[in-house]
Amino acid sequence: MTNRQFFKFLFHKKSIPLAGFLVFMWFAINAYVDLNMTSNELIPHTGELIRIDSVITRVKNKPFFKEITKELRLALEGETSYFTYATTSHFGDITAQINVGDYVTVYSNPKKSVIFGFKKKNDIWRLTKGDAVIINYADYQRMIRKSIPVCWGISLFFLVWFLVWARPRWRSIT
Repeated sequence: MTNRQFFKFLFHKKSIPLAGFLVFMWFAINAYVDLNMTSNELIPHTGELIRIDSVITRVKNKPFFKEITKELRLALEGETSYFTYATTSHFGDITAQINVGDYVTVYSNPKKSVIFGFKKKNDIWRLTKGDAVIINYADYQRMIRKSIPVCWGISLFFLVWFLVWARPRWRSIT
């Protein structure tokens, strides 16, 4: 099979299930990496909290309400960028426990999680003030645990669909 025949085989209109397989497989790998992240792998950033902001990042119109995604931004002294925590709920329980001038420790992603994982480099995985844990990454891991079998199942469905559709084309090319 030549390169031209191979690419013609891959980029056919019936190759949409292959794209679905790759997308859901990527989701499953990202969820698996985020699920197996341990506290020893997280990068700690300790310092004085110099700014607390919240920003609305997305407003999605639903049939009976608007879903508003907000982002909490924390800036530490000595850090060049701020750390973020996004949610659709409120930050009242978080901002009630921290104030500007407090010494906090923000745990962010290691490099492997930036490549494989849903969270960005400056996303807050864990936030502690002294011995008190304010944001815990275990809550996120409990939520994402349910999505791994679903992503694997959907990706396998797309793979089987692609193989069923591709078998006659594969035979005609070879």
